[in-house]
Amino acid sequence: MVGDIVAREKSHCSMRSVCVYLLSRGRNMTANELQEAIWRVDGIRVVIFTDAVTPLPFGQAWSDAFPGDRTVAEYRQVRLQKLTDAGIGYAILDGALEAPSNKIVLQDLRASYKRKGAFG
Repeated sequence: MVGDIVAREKSHCSMRSVCVYLLSRGRNMTANELQEAIWRVDGIRVVIFTDAVTPLPFGQAWSDAFPGDRTVAEYRQVRLQKLTDAGIGYAILDGALEAPSNKIVLQDLRASYKRKGAFG
């Protein structure tokens, strides 16, 4: 879904501004949109455990990737706390489709996708 929006609006929307673009349309993102935006902006694969179309509590967005020297735990606390607060479950996956340790730094998590050829 996000890919379709970006394709249509390519001249106006860089991949790093997907979140900002979606939210500028005056609504919260759905789970599908947020999962895709996180992948495009942060390079992290997150699966959100809710139906694909329920609006999520994301009224603000980010456009810069989360620093690679930060841990999965820090990422959860900063980027995904609103999901936790709303009682919405999610999983972060590594390149082997497993949950990474909270102590793993994001540059290593991102590298696991390339090593395993996961998620294109």
